[in-house]
Amino acid sequence: MSEPSSTFLDQPPLAIVIPAYKTRHLRETLESLARQTDQRFTLYVGDDASPEPVGDCVREYESRFRLRYKRFAENLGGKSLIAHWARCIALTEGEPWLWLFSDDDTLETDCVSAFYCAIARPDTPDLLRFPLEIIDEKGGFLCEPPTHPWFEREAELLRALLMDRQRQWRAPDHVFTRRAYERLGGFVDLPRGMYSDYATWLKFSSLSGVRSILGAKVRWRTHSQSISTSTFGTGNRVRFQATMAYLRWLADWARQRPDLQPVFSTWAPIAFPQELGFYSPPCTARECVNAWRELSTVFAVAGHARRPVLALRVAAAWIAAHLRHCPLRQEIRAWRRRMTA
Repeated sequence: MSEPSSTFLDQPPLAIVIPAYKTRHLRETLESLARQTDQRFTLYVGDDASPEPVGDCVREYESRFRLRYKRFAENLGGKSLIAHWARCIALTEGEPWLWLFSDDDTLETDCVSAFYCAIARPDTPDLLRFPLEIIDEKGGFLCEPPTHPWFEREAELLRALLMDRQRQWRAPDHVFTRRAYERLGGFVDLPRGMYSDYATWLKFSSLSGVRSILGAKVRWRTHSQSISTSTFGTGNRVRFQATMAYLRWLADWARQRPDLQPVFSTWAPIAFPQELGFYSPPCTARECVNAWRELSTVFAVAGHARRPVLALRVAAAWIAAHLRHCPLRQEIRAWRRRMTA
């Protein structure tokens, strides 16, 4: 791609990184960047050997803001999403702030401006977050999750991640320092990137907490091709396994952080049986028993000794999940609908 014009020669402190593969909504994403009232950023697009014309979409915007485009010869995201994120971030040129965005979400026009207002404070932490707005596949408004507290410490964030089902955390709504990224080893690598953003934000918050950015929202798109949606439902064994991997990582991280240990031992035994029960319909009873055994071991190490209570929680969650997805129950519902039609 050609060098940027002289208008963009001054290096801004913010790097926005898009690991790109799909083009269906990419132009909407790029257009939302082009409409930012504050253009002090450089966009880096890493094309994951996509069969779609990612480069053509990007080149349409090369005169509208400072950007760099790189097409990789090998598709890496299909093997390790986190490894692809890492090589895209490696394209950046030393900017102190990094913003990992996506190829299908959008920003309100004042997001970059709100970011610069946030970092103008002398006590800015290494992790910032925007409020979210959830949109559908066509960009229509779905919901706006509850607003995050203005500031949270690591232990407060962990409790919220475990127990607050109303709030939402994603990757594109967070901005972080290069210092945090390099010092703490980048993103946590979990199966298919599920829960990697949760784990990474908790890890980055260990340096100086997390603060909310006020005044502008990131619009996060939910659709059939997204990871969280495509692995949801009865074919969800991958997500079940990812949940267990997330639990193992959390347990290990909490052991290294004494202030997190009471939070983890108190709330994780409540949160994870519910989470596993919700995603367990594709799993067999044997897999559920194995999960319970591992949960018991993890929580025993964490100082939580109520194994019978934990067993009942896992069993109840698993049975309830199977009842929700039971084929006979679904057939009965379909018969009732036909009878009342």
